[in-house]
Amino acid sequence: MDTGRVGWRQWVVPLAVLVGAALQQLAFGWPDSPVGWTMFVAGTLLAAAPFAGLNLWLARPEPATRSGVLPAGLRWVRTHTRLRTVVLLTVATAVGLVVGMASPALAVQVRRRLHGCEAPAEVRVLTSTEQLGPAAELADGYERWTAAHNGGCPTANLYVFPASPQRARTAVGTGWLDDSLAEVGPRPDVWLADSSLDVDDALVWAGRYNVTLPIAGRELIGTTPVLLGVPAGQVPEDLRSSRSALVWRRLWTKAEELHWRVLRPDPTVSVVGELATYALYTSVDRTTESAPGPGRAHQVEQQIADALDHGGFPLGGMTDLLCRYRTASIPNPVILTEQALVRFNQGLPPGAGCDLRLPQPLAVGACLFGIYPPDTPSVDHQFVRLQWDGATTPAARTAVAFGRWLSTVDGQRAVLRGGVRPRGMSESGDPLNPRFCAQTSAAYGRQPLSRASIEQTRQRYAQARRPGRVLLAVDGSGSMGTLIDGRRSRLVVAIRGLQRSLALLGTADEVGLWAFPSGASGRGVRQLVPIGRRDAPYRGTARSDAAVAALSGVSPAGGTPLYDTILAGVGALAAGGEDEVVALVVLTDGMDTTSRVSGPGPVEQVAGKRVRVFVVAVGEASCVVPFLVAVTEHTGGSCRQADFDTVDDVLVELLGSMWGGDHESG
Repeated sequence: MDTGRVGWRQWVVPLAVLVGAALQQLAFGWPDSPVGWTMFVAGTLLAAAPFAGLNLWLARPEPATRSGVLPAGLRWVRTHTRLRTVVLLTVATAVGLVVGMASPALAVQVRRRLHGCEAPAEVRVLTSTEQLGPAAELADGYERWTAAHNGGCPTANLYVFPASPQRARTAVGTGWLDDSLAEVGPRPDVWLADSSLDVDDALVWAGRYNVTLPIAGRELIGTTPVLLGVPAGQVPEDLRSSRSALVWRRLWTKAEELHWRVLRPDPTVSVVGELATYALYTSVDRTTESAPGPGRAHQVEQQIADALDHGGFPLGGMTDLLCRYRTASIPNPVILTEQALVRFNQGLPPGAGCDLRLPQPLAVGACLFGIYPPDTPSVDHQFVRLQWDGATTPAARTAVAFGRWLSTVDGQRAVLRGGVRPRGMSESGDPLNPRFCAQTSAAYGRQPLSRASIEQTRQRYAQARRPGRVLLAVDGSGSMGTLIDGRRSRLVVAIRGLQRSLALLGTADEVGLWAFPSGASGRGVRQLVPIGRRDAPYRGTARSDAAVAALSGVSPAGGTPLYDTILAGVGALAAGGEDEVVALVVLTDGMDTTSRVSGPGPVEQVAGKRVRVFVVAVGEASCVVPFLVAVTEHTGGSCRQADFDTVDDVLVELLGSMWGGDHESG
């Protein structure tokens, strides 16, 4: 029988409750301020106080004068110390669980009523131009998830911004210098890289610049196979029934038999293009027992070039191809990822810079039908967490939480909805099903290709690609003399970009240079350097040096005969051979002021001449002018808006897709 002494057993319950209350509060994070610590201590003591008082009261002996006042059950509990401890611990546990589960949500609601939602942590997310749509959807999904688990208040605000894969690799790999801050955006906390190839290339850049990349975490998000998308109406029944049985070698042979003109993204600007090129080169190598050589790769490139030229398709990545595909009159088969295929069939825009959206998904009979070679490689999408200053900031903590969410069931469902097969969960469900002309289950290579394989593919492509025959026409009107920073004129900046791009010339490439207008009259064009090969000197000077010197001698004056220059340039280039990329590249800073366009419309004058027209618009020039839109789109070119900080990068990227022909080395 209890003698009424308050011994150590009477403190078991309050101490247990005290510890339990503390642990429950710490489960939701350490206090980060003096006020937070005060609330933590006070809340813990308040949680334990009722049970401590009850236990001590029950431990006291009942006064003789009040004998029989308490119910018999309570008197029995009072006289059995061990039982009392067990009962109180059980009750405390039950109450604690209820209060512990409800109090965080209640606290959030109270704070929200009193002060509104707290400002969410700002997290900067870098992605590629091709993945802008899916990345933005993932970010929105995570923000909604945090709001649902935080009383309606999101804890994260993910700012998603795109860059070309090449620009992202170099920006990250060189330490995100001032140029990257100005031209790409802020230093990212998260990089949603298209592929491990992007991360590997960034590491190579870091090695060149002696930069230690601040990669704090890196995980696989999911994979998507590279496949052949064919307009459903062109797929014969035997191929439809064996859509996952033909390896690339047999599928390429079948495409030749059916006279398909197959499109492929440019491997110089697209990871998908690189993987597709590897698959195609490997497939043609297996058609013979001899060693791989440039001849068979060159044959593949000729067939793809014919498809691009015949349909007026641009030289660019997957976004460029699919954007043009929406309006193309010739529905070609195209090599792309399963993700791009299902999103295209859903009617979604293919990427940044192309806002073409269909009002409803394509019907099954009109969709791109996916054919899955079992030996095809895949794109392995990467989550890369970057921590530039090494500090644990709210953005860094939220980036960690975002990465963890991608591995949860909710996160993986969001990845699947974006068209990627997530790791660690079932791959079935929308949109990877027959409704969007995809195959629910498919065999494909899920391991990334070795860097040696990709490097070999890049070298073979440099030897097999067709050379470029490019005429550069640079605006020399009066406005090009305007100073942009108090010391450099617009023309000087254009010359810098031209100099960088001329360094990309291959041994088989040709280049020529015009300036417009021809004089103060504001009309006509002036030939500065005639078209010729890189190694063919002009007036005793290397052709690239001669071009820079000639342009440096131009004195900006007169108006802007932009339209006349484009039509004259196409006419001068039209005699080019079919085994070349023939292109007119015009750099201008203003609208047309002095042209006298006459005769047939501009599209009719450039159509069918296999000359691609590209316009780089800076300053007051605009790519929304109907003339420029019509001429560039219908020739397989493009109009690219730039500013004077980025014009050299735009020229390098643009001309890099046409230059680099190195046939003589192969």
